[in-house]
Amino acid sequence: LKKLNLSGNILDGVEKYDSGDNKPGFVSLTTLFLQGNALGRWADIDSLNHFESLSEIRVSAVPLFDQVDAITARMGVTARLPRLKRLNGSTVTQKERTDAEIGYLTSILGEAVGKEVKAIAEEHPRFPELLKSYGNVNLSAVGSASAQTDRTTISKTLLSLQVASVASLGAGEALKTVKKKVPSHLTLAKFKTLCQRLLGIAAGSQAVY
Repeated sequence: LKKLNLSGNILDGVEKYDSGDNKPGFVSLTTLFLQGNALGRWADIDSLNHFESLSEIRVSAVPLFDQVDAITARMGVTARLPRLKRLNGSTVTQKERTDAEIGYLTSILGEAVGKEVKAIAEEHPRFPELLKSYGNVNLSAVGSASAQTDRTTISKTLLSLQVASVASLGAGEALKTVKKKVPSHLTLAKFKTLCQRLLGIAAGSQAVY
């Protein structure tokens, strides 16, 4: 079996595979559709890693993404699935993967103060691998020799923006601003879509300065 469509099946979770002495089934599965299910935990995405040939998934309209924007959701899925090449119909580029993985690692390290690596890895299975690949991008969190081999920092991949809607001034209202971190490779079209979600202004009506 190479392709499996489980969309709209009200699945509420993906169980973590307990390796033991057995290998998981569906070793040839490359494509998985999960739209419109009841997945509500990032652990459900982590569990997909045991499909060793999985390279394309479609996952949307799930409770997990109700409280995050589309960019955050895409980066979260990309960072957790290292073999993923296509997500929701579009290619995952190498730069996008790097940005997502460094962003994810930085987020983990922000919560990691005082915790042991083993404990962190139980919640974030890719943590040891990412720490080895990128080093400690948050030097105040986990002190280790790996910090000496940093190849990049989060500041090179995420931009901190303060977005303001001047339309509110014309209506005599206070200036509406939103602070957001976005990937450095974000296109203008996707940025306008994000602003539409954050500020409620249709993308076609926006003028960006």
